[in-house]
Amino acid sequence: MSLRSSILCAMLIIGLSTPLLLADEDQGATSVQPTEVESLLKQYADSQEKYEDAIAKAKTREDRQQVKLLLQPKPVPDASRFLDWAKLHPTDDRAADVLMLIVVTGGKTEPAARAVNLLAEQHLDLDGDRFFKVAPSVFNAVEADEADRWMRKFADDGSLRQTRAVALFLLGRFKAGLARVAELIKNPQFAEVIKQGNDKEVLERVRNLDVTATNHEAELLFEELISKYPEVEFHGRRLIELAKPEYFAVSKLAIGKPAPEITGQDLAGAPFLLSDYRGKVVVLCFWGTWCAPCMKMVPHHKELISRYKDAPFAFLGIATDQDKEKLDSVIKSEGITWRSWWDGGDTGSPISTTWAIKSWPAIFVLDHHGIIRHKDLYQEELGETVAALLEKVNEKQAN
Repeated sequence: MSLRSSILCAMLIIGLSTPLLLADEDQGATSVQPTEVESLLKQYADSQEKYEDAIAKAKTREDRQQVKLLLQPKPVPDASRFLDWAKLHPTDDRAADVLMLIVVTGGKTEPAARAVNLLAEQHLDLDGDRFFKVAPSVFNAVEADEADRWMRKFADDGSLRQTRAVALFLLGRFKAGLARVAELIKNPQFAEVIKQGNDKEVLERVRNLDVTATNHEAELLFEELISKYPEVEFHGRRLIELAKPEYFAVSKLAIGKPAPEITGQDLAGAPFLLSDYRGKVVVLCFWGTWCAPCMKMVPHHKELISRYKDAPFAFLGIATDQDKEKLDSVIKSEGITWRSWWDGGDTGSPISTTWAIKSWPAIFVLDHHGIIRHKDLYQEELGETVAALLEKVNEKQAN
């Protein structure tokens, strides 16, 4: 999966049951008949349905790759003919569908770029569902700055409140996702994985991204959504409820921000506050016994705790197991000593939800002032970072 795809996949939560489309050659819009348009839309709708069904049934990554190779809808030939037809018939309900399909399947091609422009010129009345289906693909079709302007055009001038709200939501999520990947790629362990199968242009963009500025842009977009469209619903849920965890992540959990308070109970039922550990370097780890990578890191985390047992250091967990009895058993058998908040069972995982955790383990490293200094560091790199932060504490105490 490409980096661009990995960022945008998260946006496609509600599903793409949309038709797909076209490619080049200008043979004139007058040669396109309504029956040809209908046939085209039906053909690609059927192809998309078969593709999604096959993807859902694929059991392994290799199976999914094979399905994509064989069944993923390809750009439709003679796209320019249909583009010209859509331009001449902007009030035809099928015109927007044709343009959407060209964008969704076209990639970074001239027809797809033209279709992007026509949608903004002639179809600002797109409803929220249709906008949601096409918007992520716009980032594939045109350069990033142009895609930003396109999304902003719908956010400002879309004729429906729902569409304007969805545009703000998706643009905010996209920028937040870029910033998140830019943070991850700084970790060599992630960088190597992310590099595989990704085009250099996207990687360079992420590598050179101003994470602080991009996070701030996302923060402003979510604030605009929350203030202007508090009542707007999308697929039965208020958009601001979907946006709140994302907003919390960019406004409260960015590197350099003070870590928000965590309240709750530990696994023994005792009250537990993050602020109780102010003055210490803290590693916060969202983990669970169900998470294989989490358990693989247990020996290193135990060694880290042992190494700094006499230092102003604390390793704290947020345990997300559903089965408390199993969790207690594994903690005992593995000799896990770090204190954890209970964020599993039927609690609704309030801490993980508030902190917008989407993958485990998730690690935050706080300095002795409670400021988030690093995210998602593992093994040697985590140990070196803790050592460097403790050294600063020692220097301050020495002075």
